[in-house]
Amino acid sequence: MNAKIETKRLILRPLIEEDATPIFRMATEASHFTYQPDLPPSTVSEIETLIKWSKSCNQRNTPEKIYKFNLAFVLKETLETIGIGGLGPHDIDTEKTEIYYGIQEAYQGSGLSTEAAAAILDYGINTIGLKKIIATVHPENTASKKIIDKIGLKYCKTLSGLTGEHSHFNGYLLYDIYKS
Repeated sequence: MNAKIETKRLILRPLIEEDATPIFRMATEASHFTYQPDLPPSTVSEIETLIKWSKSCNQRNTPEKIYKFNLAFVLKETLETIGIGGLGPHDIDTEKTEIYYGIQEAYQGSGLSTEAAAAILDYGINTIGLKKIIATVHPENTASKKIIDKIGLKYCKTLSGLTGEHSHFNGYLLYDIYKS
């Protein structure tokens, strides 16, 4: 609930109400949902609802069950919220915990996403005590594949044969890492 993860350039902390506008700006950038099956939010109030929901999830999270562990990426230098990421149930197999992250276009390519993802992964394994973390990546999302590789997740398989509400994940790449 009160997680605070510091990296060289970032503070990762649970979402607060003041994050709604910068997260909305990021989520509505032209490229943000290019490789995601979700749709962008249409109003800031949708993000405000997400923040309230995230807070309730944080109160219920346990090492055995992560409901959602959303974190804001805050630049240490300016205290500006520039991204979001965390851990949560995988869309297809909710018993598995997935890592995810997103950052404003202006900060892409700066290494900040890798820095944040590495810190989230470390926190999930070494602080929460998760035994396994997975990632699902669109095959054309080269930047995200590089981040996943850099933080140590290994390719498992390409998702296929999915039907119904999960069919849009066919062709996505699945990666994982186990606590050593």
